[in-house]
Amino acid sequence: MNGASLYEPTPGQTIGPFFAMSLPNPELTDLVAPDNPDAVTLTGLVLDGDGKPVPDALLEAWQPTASGGVRWGRCATSISGRYRFRISSEGDWVTLAVFARGLTDRLITRAYLASAPEDAMWTGLAPVHRDTLRALARGNDRIFDIRLQGPGETVFLVPRQD
Repeated sequence: MNGASLYEPTPGQTIGPFFAMSLPNPELTDLVAPDNPDAVTLTGLVLDGDGKPVPDALLEAWQPTASGGVRWGRCATSISGRYRFRISSEGDWVTLAVFARGLTDRLITRAYLASAPEDAMWTGLAPVHRDTLRALARGNDRIFDIRLQGPGETVFLVPRQD
């Protein structure tokens, strides 16, 4: 065998598609109770490189609490590529993970709720990149579209490997 391995690496698999029957309970979209006085809706579209909605993505949301904990939720996109979480308006950001067809791993980003948060990641970005992470306030909604690639691509984070 002259030292060659019997096993060669194989290509990774892509994520998805996700099927509604295997998705979690719809209540997981509520990170806070509907009657919470600080409740707002974080909603938006997941868009592919051509700007078309991704109808079969899965998103996870994590929002830090004032007590040092984390609220967590999961949501599938609709046929029109839309997602929705009920979150607290308290705090600077919500971290989102996107799982979608064609991806070999999840993509992680942040939706910043505050207009100018005091955050090292935020201040370290060029203004053009900050705009891709800013959730726009419209009444009781926070609008945050996620562009997977192409013009206006959302900034994605590399997870720490501790």
